[in-house]
Amino acid sequence: MLVASLRHESRRGRARVTFDVRLTPTPFVMTQHSQLTFERAIRGGGGGRTEIVHWDYLVDGVSLRERLKVGDMISPFGWLRPAADARFRQILLLKQPSDLKPGRVPIFVCPECADYGCGAVTAAVTKDGDFIIWDSFAHENNYSDEAHPIAEHRQQRLSFHRSEYWSVIHSLPLSAGEPPHAQP
Repeated sequence: MLVASLRHESRRGRARVTFDVRLTPTPFVMTQHSQLTFERAIRGGGGGRTEIVHWDYLVDGVSLRERLKVGDMISPFGWLRPAADARFRQILLLKQPSDLKPGRVPIFVCPECADYGCGAVTAAVTKDGDFIIWDSFAHENNYSDEAHPIAEHRQQRLSFHRSEYWSVIHSLPLSAGEPPHAQP
């Protein structure tokens, strides 16, 4: 509860009025959530670029990569060694801390090496009751303390129902060459 007082006295000192304003914050209630799925995608090769088959995030059926306009970055899923892929899953599920600032999770990484030094698109990923929230999308790296917000998506907030979110991430095959497992 926030209490603010305003005191007013007239020039002659005769009238004195005090106002107390009491504000009680209303809890934020999430009424709508997005659906997270994955789609097999191919980052084209040639001209010094490696062709990479990977899993792309779809949020409500739309590529998050295209929505955020992340350039030549891809998700870390479906193309890395199994141990690295598993680590990124654990970070996204909030079961392991990220190598970046606390609360910041890499969503898109360099398609050649997945090294944060090349840059990464990150989000603040948090649990809020039955929801997983992604917001504050930014460009980051592992040698600077600054996160550079993606201006047009600064206010973007995605919420996913926790059980659906965990299920889709757990069911994602390690290789993007395999079809996703059917959801129960």
